[in-house]
Amino acid sequence: MIQYTGLESTTKFIVTVLSAMIPATSIIALYYEKGLVKRIWIMMGLTFAFAAILTVFTGARRIEIFSATAA
Repeated sequence: MIQYTGLESTTKFIVTVLSAMIPATSIIALYYEKGLVKRIWIMMGLTFAFAAILTVFTGARRIEIFSATAA
């Protein structure tokens, strides 16, 4: 049996960093954007990106991803 501990650790690190950067990026983007419609699109896009990252890189169930994006 092959052990992927190095790859697994690297993947977990990348997911953790991306999961932390997406909400921070949304705060910065919304601060500089003044248009309401553009702000809504930015939030929708970044929420989608956050959910996609969690879906692709983790074994989270749908309810866990929903909870994370709703928070």
